Amino acid sequence: MNADSNLITAKPKPSPNRAVPIGNPIAITTALDVIVSKHGRCDILVNCAGVAKVSSFIDFPLDEFERTMSINLNANMALLRLSHPLLKRAPRGGRVVVIGSKNVPAPGPGAGAYSASKAALNQLARVAALEWGSDRIRINS
Repeated sequence: MNADSNLITAKPKPSPNRAVPIGNPIAITTALDVIVSKHGRCDILVNCAGVAKVSSFIDFPLDEFERTMSINLNANMALLRLSHPLLKRAPRGGRVVVIGSKNVPAPGPGAGAYSASKAALNQLARVAALEWGSDRIRINS
């Protein structure tokens, strides 16, 4: 999925072979509709949108920090939430794989925003796993 917010325009017509602007809930919903119309359902979601800019903590521009959080955390959360109704209807239970990072337990220099965003996403995945278990949706990160 493409994280470029400049791609947000009118309601896009995604196909399984086309990038979807991850920051646009309408585009995500449309893409999910295309998947369901083509395959009849959505049983699994691999949640892997992310960006990383390397810069020291002191020199990291605030707008880049906000962009990193917007894509790595907010957009992934929106994708999870919008996918929930479809995953809930999966015949054998829904499955979600959230792509995290080794930076969650062991961050490196220059990766402050990336590490923080992936740590927050990891926690959201844990909470979603607790809340969605009764809907037969398994979430791993």
